[in-house]
This record gives sequence, structure tokens and C-alpha cells, in this order.
Amino acid sequence: MVSEMDNQSDVIDDIQFQILQLKSSREWNPRAKFLIILLNVQDFASEEIQKNLSRKILTVLWSWKVINVVILMECEQHNFIFEKNDSLVNIYTWFPYNDSNNCEDVTNVILMDNWTVDQKFRLGTTLFPNKVSDNLHGCPLKISSFNFEPMIIGMEDKEDGTVDFKGGLEIEMVKMFANSANMSIVFRVPTPENQHWGVKFDNGTWTGLPGEVLSHHTDMTIVNFWYKCHLINEFECLRPHMIDAARWFVPCAKPYPRWMSITRVFNKSLWIGFILSYIIISFFMSFMVKLVNTFLPREHHSKEYSGVIHCLLNFWAIILEESATNNPPRNSSLRTIFLTWVMFCWAMNTVYQTFLTSFLVDPGLQKQLSSEDDILDSKIRYVIFKVITFLLPHLASDRYRRGEDRPDFMACFDQMAFKGDLALVFSTQRLGYIIAASYMDGDGKPLICSFEEIITNQMISIHIIKGFPMVDKFNKLVGKIVDAGL
Repeated sequence: MVSEMDNQSDVIDDIQFQILQLKSSREWNPRAKFLIILLNVQDFASEEIQKNLSRKILTVLWSWKVINVVILMECEQHNFIFEKNDSLVNIYTWFPYNDSNNCEDVTNVILMDNWTVDQKFRLGTTLFPNKVSDNLHGCPLKISSFNFEPMIIGMEDKEDGTVDFKGGLEIEMVKMFANSANMSIVFRVPTPENQHWGVKFDNGTWTGLPGEVLSHHTDMTIVNFWYKCHLINEFECLRPHMIDAARWFVPCAKPYPRWMSITRVFNKSLWIGFILSYIIISFFMSFMVKLVNTFLPREHHSKEYSGVIHCLLNFWAIILEESATNNPPRNSSLRTIFLTWVMFCWAMNTVYQTFLTSFLVDPGLQKQLSSEDDILDSKIRYVIFKVITFLLPHLASDRYRRGEDRPDFMACFDQMAFKGDLALVFSTQRLGYIIAASYMDGDGKPLICSFEEIITNQMISIHIIKGFPMVDKFNKLVGKIVDAGL
């Protein structure tokens, strides 16, 4: 990078403009080596003024985590009789995290070397040495997060306005990071509370956890983040440490109410057929009695079955296995009809009582939603959170037009578990833990279920500001943690 401006403020603006142009590219790499050449600097050629200018330039670059920088400026020339300076170019740089008082502020700008009239470096030092050591002298590692079991557990407010967490899988991981680099951890919680996951505005800015990183308030975010560094250019992701799955979660099928066992033995068509048979045979019996009575003397008439009402009552008694009448039909034709109905009712009652007992002991489960098509074809309401559709845009297509977005995860879980009228897409890692902890019935069975169908597998990674100087060290540590099975 070259600047030909001739005053300090214009030089700073020019460098900042060039950095913003580079930063807009997908290939932007803050950990690259930057060589800055300042021309036309005669007005500030003394070493003290040059250090002050270098400090301002390095401060601007450090806001984007650029530290592999050397600045070249023309030296002040001495042509006095008793003194001569043979240096042509001064080379300045700085080293962050040198001690606990020099963590992130650019204060220790040093004159690294000089280029002499002999066309060689005076000291011969490496222009781009390792700027960050393994010991960061207790400098803070700023992390934004919030309660999200099992990754982040037990948030506690501290007197200084920060927070702390009791434990969790990713909390233990970042503690290993801090111990390995001798850093202190400072936790932050994003605000506002209902936008922890972040909302993207039309101007490209974010709230929540992404906003914490992009505004440089924090170094990293931990909260079971699915990998999204391919979507946000200013993000960088550490090596993934887990794999999560996005699934449909639905209410578990509830047992049938025991009172429904009375009707569940036979399906609807069989009940209708049985009732129609009862009515038809009652009318048929009444008709046959009238027909037979026309050929018999009065004393042999079957008065107990002489009308439709009598036939209905007597045949209903047979259904209930009660005595129909003390005077059964005397005519063989009528007795045949009567016995046919008795045998039919006896067979139906035997089957009914057998299965009724089974249903009373074990009512069974109502229909379980078992696929995405079942959910979309049913009338059940379903939720697809906006934070998920950002990563999985196909879930916002017309196929899922009934999908809702809601701000409160836990309210959705409660409605799904206890009311049974909601389904949703969510993280298997997260909701599996919540179900085991909070949504089990008295028999130890879950109230929220999923099915084998997986929408997508997602890598879980810790998101950091692009150019974070400890990324290589932390990546190696993540690899060791995963390989060790911790």
C-alpha cells in the first residue's frame, strides 16, 4: 500500500480508504503481510513524529485485526559537519500482547530497522516476525454468549456488569483456549434480549451475536453456532468441533382417552353396518309377524313382536345380552329370524368384550406424525425460525408457506409438548438435551418426538472476528480436543 499524501490526517484517511476497498473482497485476509510506503513526508520526517503517525496507522489497521504490518518512511537527513545519518528509510512496526498493560492498544511502536545508503538493512532483522507469542500475559479473551444448554449453562451476573457461566461443552472449550494462551476470559451477553441470534438490517449491519463480533465488541461467539462463515464475509470460523442435525420435531402421539375404548373396538363403517342391521331386522321381524298372524288363529299370534317398537326393544335387549321376552315366537319362521339375530349378537358381543378389555388395559397411541409430508398435509401449525432459514433458504420456499417465525423458543417447546398442536425445525443437539431435561412424562417417555428424516447436517463451529491472531493456535487445540474425545 502506498500513500502520497503530505499531511497526517490525509495519510490516515487514504490508508483507511484502501483498507476498506480490500476488505470488501471475499479474498480479504487480515493475516496477510502488509507493507505500507509513505511518500512526501518531509513535513514529519523526525523519528518522534514518524512514531506518532505510525501509531495512528497501526491503530486503524488493528481495528480490523491487521498486525503483520511494516511502515516505511523516509529518514530525516543530517548534513552537519560533525554528524551524518546514512539511513534512507525507517521501518516501523509494533507487537501486541507484549504485557498485561499492552493488550490491544497500539502503544509500543518501535523502529524496527533502517535501510541505509549502502542498500542494506542496518540490523538485518526479519521484517515480519511472529507478532503474537504463546503467552498473552493475562490479556482478555472477549466472548459473547448466553444460556443455551448443553453448550452454555448457568449464566450468573457479576458486580462489574459482566457475566459468568457455570459450565457447558463450549464453555469448557474456551477455558482451555484461555489456559493455553494465558488469557483471562470476559463474557458478554448481547442486547436486546429478544435478538440474541441476530437480525440483519438492510444496510448490512447485525444485532445480537453477529453484531457483537462485527462491531468489534467481542473476539468470538459461542452458542452451538452452525457454520455460517461462507455467508458473512467478516466472520471467520474455527475448526468445527461437532456435527448437528436439523430435524422436524413434533408432539409425541398421546394415548387415546380410555372412554374412547367403548367405540374404538369397531371402526365407523362396522358400527354403521351394525346399527343398520339392527333397524332392518327389527322392521323385517315386525313385517313377518304381521304376515304370519294373518294365517294363524288369534290365540297363536306373537303379540310381543306385533309392532316395530316391540321388535326394536326386544332386539336391543338381545344386544345387551338381557332377556328379550318370556314368550318367544312360536312360529318356526319367526324363531329362525329370532335365533339368527341372537347368534349374530352373541358373535359381535364376544369380539367386542375381548377387545374392549384390551383397550381398557392399554388404550394405545393416537396417530403419530412421521414425515415432513405428514406435517405439511396436516392442519398442524409449524414454526421455522428465521435464524434457520438464513442458513437453509429452501425452508422459506412456497412449499413451507404456512411456516411461522416466533421469537421465543421455550414457548414453542411448551406448546408442542403440552398442547400438542405445533411442530418445528430445530437443532437435534439442543432440543434433544431440553427434552431429556424438561419434557418427559411420568413414565419417562418424551413429550416431544422426531423422526429419522434429517433436513440437513450442520457443522458446529466457534465464530470469531476475521483476522483474530490466535486462530491457528486455537484451531490446533480444537483438533486435539476432538481427537482426544473430550
